[in-house]
Amino acid sequence: DDWGTPLVQDLLWSRADLLVWLDPPRRQAEYRAVRRTSSRVVRRQVLAGGNRDAPLSWLSPHHPVRYSWSHHRSPRTPMEQRLLDPRWSGLEVVRLRTDAEIKQFLEQLTAV
Repeated sequence: DDWGTPLVQDLLWSRADLLVWLDPPRRQAEYRAVRRTSSRVVRRQVLAGGNRDAPLSWLSPHHPVRYSWSHHRSPRTPMEQRLLDPRWSGLEVVRLRTDAEIKQFLEQLTAV
């Protein structure tokens, strides 16, 4: 989990033995953010707290579509640096960049 405060990250990571890092290409991440958000707008899907996505909400810098575009590359370096910390040397890391890699990983999980 690369979201949240370092204290929360440390707590989660200290109890984990496997870290699965989903790291899709920017084009794919953005496409999915647009598709997911557009679908919620069209269906008027109720979100957490009773909120709904509205077309004008896309203007917010924190909107998922805009956030996905502006922050796609930024988590990579901090994650890579965090993984260099000796505390996490025993943590197995699986970095998945494509749908094929994700599919193969899931198939391996179900085969066990």
